[in-house]
Amino acid sequence: AGQRSVSFAIGVFDDSVDDDTQTVTISASAAGSTSSQIVLSVTDDELLTVTIDRAAIDEAPGSNSTAVGTVTRHNSNISEPLGVLLISSDTTEATVPGFVVIPGNATSATFVITGVNDSFLDGTQTTVISAEAVGYSTNSARLNVTDVETVSFTLAASSYPENYGVSNGPP
Repeated sequence: AGQRSVSFAIGVFDDSVDDDTQTVTISASAAGSTSSQIVLSVTDDELLTVTIDRAAIDEAPGSNSTAVGTVTRHNSNISEPLGVLLISSDTTEATVPGFVVIPGNATSATFVITGVNDSFLDGTQTTVISAEAVGYSTNSARLNVTDVETVSFTLAASSYPENYGVSNGPP
């Protein structure tokens, strides 16, 4: 009584469901006063993240042709295993296993990303590695795949006279 305002706590509960941002309307009223409303946005926290241990791999077999990816779930209920679908945006450059399981009571699982030698001189290509799971927001990370093909050429002779010219052809 006699107060113009009062502070109070608002509890926000994790429903462990991927349901995007939710809005809640909070109303206040008092006898002899005009009622008021405010809209509160509750941001969802069920999210998968994908990280990769390096920025680039080679497309040819060797020590730099693989990377380790990690998919992590961010939510409060981790008691059950979670199956995660893995997708490479360009399987002619890099491949991933189709599926990985985050064990119960764990927050993450790792997987191997392998460069693919496509035999084309196409320069460095960027591949997007995505993770999807039921009840979670999809997330992805980028990986550069470095080309290993080179351009080569041969000369008919090892030296030419300065005045040889373009129209003379090979010696």
